[in-house]
Amino acid sequence: MKKIICLLFIVMTTLLYACEREEEVIPPVTTAAPTVSVAAIQTVTTYSIDVDSLAIVPVQNPVSKEGELTAERVVKLVTANLNDKEIIIDEIIQRKDTVILSFDKKGKPVKGCTAEMENLILECYANSLLDNAENCRKVIIRASGKKYVSENLAFGYNEVFASE
Repeated sequence: MKKIICLLFIVMTTLLYACEREEEVIPPVTTAAPTVSVAAIQTVTTYSIDVDSLAIVPVQNPVSKEGELTAERVVKLVTANLNDKEIIIDEIIQRKDTVILSFDKKGKPVKGCTAEMENLILECYANSLLDNAENCRKVIIRASGKKYVSENLAFGYNEVFASE
């Protein structure tokens, strides 16, 4: 019985001590989300293809405002939006107000496209470049660095495909 009373006394003392003791206040931990200035982001409209309707559609692309909007940057956006691994860009050259865009002759749109799809792909690139690339006023299309010749279309070496 003495053991029970002793044990009860220890439990009661512990409880009494715990009630009198102030709880330790731990400040909440806050993690700051990385802040991205809205001013550092801009939206660029490029063009893609709605494969169901075979129509050109505008696509809003968020891009950082760092640096100018080069022809290479615009072409990368269009290529990403078209999402077709068979479209291979061979070369992108900008000379003054003219962008020369060369496609690999082994891939789309030079090879393996209907006439309609080929024209839509070329229009997506040309319109996106004219609307967005710094100082671009004309677009020349080539195939593997030579004049553009496919099953459906043919352009001279320096023939302008599209202009403002």
